[in-house]
Amino acid sequence: MIYQRSIMAVVFAAILVYFVSISSAAQSPQLLTLSHAEYLDRVQAIWMAQMIAQTTGVRFEHKPASTLPITPMTHLAGYAPVDDDYYYEMVAVRAFEKYGIKLTVQQLGQQWLENNAGSWGSSEQALLLLKRGIKAPDTGYPRYNKLWWTIGSQFSSDLYGALAPGMPNVAAEMARRLGHVNGYAEGTDGAVFVAGMISIAFVEKDTHAIVRKAANLIHPESPYRKCLDMVITMADAGIAPEQIFRTLDERWGIEYPATNNAVLNGGFVAAAVWFGEGDFQKTLQLAVHAADFADTDCNAANSSSVVAALHGMNALPQEQVQELQDRIFGAKMGPLEIGRAHV
Repeated sequence: MIYQRSIMAVVFAAILVYFVSISSAAQSPQLLTLSHAEYLDRVQAIWMAQMIAQTTGVRFEHKPASTLPITPMTHLAGYAPVDDDYYYEMVAVRAFEKYGIKLTVQQLGQQWLENNAGSWGSSEQALLLLKRGIKAPDTGYPRYNKLWWTIGSQFSSDLYGALAPGMPNVAAEMARRLGHVNGYAEGTDGAVFVAGMISIAFVEKDTHAIVRKAANLIHPESPYRKCLDMVITMADAGIAPEQIFRTLDERWGIEYPATNNAVLNGGFVAAAVWFGEGDFQKTLQLAVHAADFADTDCNAANSSSVVAALHGMNALPQEQVQELQDRIFGAKMGPLEIGRAHV
């Protein structure tokens, strides 16, 4: 079966869930007012930013970083190829459509099983466990999922920030709870951080403040938070991003010796957002130059999503937007036929 779906169809599904969430979420002292058109623009940008950045970053995924001063963006052949950086979020949209805003992690796991979601890393481990009859959230728990500390929950959490604009605690709660489908602890800390940044970006225009506030959603004793604190401390001291990337790699790459670990890659995302200053091209360049053997496509997609939440479609490169033609296309993701369960 070929998977082909309009990006706008996913956007409208997300909007439906968003308006339900507004009515059921706890009231905030501040009221964020967004027109239907403005919210639609920001959410569409979040989806498209992930796709454009991912297709550029994937050229350096788990390989040496880009050495070009300005790395050109990848041209798109009329669609975005299906990739886990956004496909798992689309599966989550399907689950929200089916089960409502009070979606449980068990229900999300069932949707993963129905859509055969889980091609690599902690996500692959989660799907294998689901097929053995183990239910979420155990599919993300260290007892069962040996890759619980990797990036799977982090790169699929953009949706939760988009569904809770200006409500980072709501976004963080969704990301932590639903992220347990394929991650735990440091793994879901990454989901909280990314979802929090995107939520905050709807109301905060200073990228330094976005990183600081999202970091505060994570416990100070968490290794993930300690990595973020290193980024913030060094950036405040005027240290250049290149040196920060190197220091992070030397500190956390040793402790988490896998190129897809959540902690180190989360630090790269934080630095890209901080120094990218809300500019898509600048943020993307930082992500693809950060370090050799990093999860570059995920980092580019997550950091670019924050820019999209900040500014909407106007922030994105129009050539790539037009080449995308509002489409994704594909029948398989890695070894799996997507959209089909094989139980």
